[in-house]
Parts: sequence; C-alpha cells; structure tokens
Amino acid sequence: MTLGDTPFYRRETLLDVIPQEHQVDEIRLPVYEGVPGHPKYFPAWLFPELARLSQDQGARDLIKLHEPRCRFLEVNDPGVTRDFDTLADFFDS
Repeated sequence: MTLGDTPFYRRETLLDVIPQEHQVDEIRLPVYEGVPGHPKYFPAWLFPELARLSQDQGARDLIKLHEPRCRFLEVNDPGVTRDFDTLADFFDS
C-alpha cells in the first residue's frame, strides 16, 4: 500500500524501496539529493506502532525513534520529494 498524495515517484523507485527479500527488518527510505521522500517501506514489526498514529500524525517520529534500523536509499528520482498536503500544492506542480 502506498499513499495517494505522493504520485510522482517512478516505478523503478518503488521497486528499489520495496525489498525483494522476505523477512526484511529494516525501514527503507528513499532520499533524493539529501532530501528524504516517499514511498517508505515499513516492516511488519512496526505495524502496531503505525496503527497507533493519529490521522494528522505522520511516521516522522517513529523513523527518528528507530533510525538505527533505517536504511536510506539514494535514488535518482526527484518525484520522491513531491507531496500534496494542501490545495495549493496541486497548483504549484
């Protein structure tokens, strides 16, 4: 499952972020020119914590808390940094 407000990353980026191996325990995050983006991969052990987040609370704090278990993947895809959070974001694209 991916977020609907991050439509501009490339298919290849999604394939890079989603691990092909089974039982991957790391959080995987794409980074473009030093800027983290989407899509993010969260392993099953983190699902209970993700489920406790409120609607307006993103996973940023969980990523910070579990940073030693994060893998930052440098990607050549500026689309990972595009995110639609407000109506103005649609017109700035």
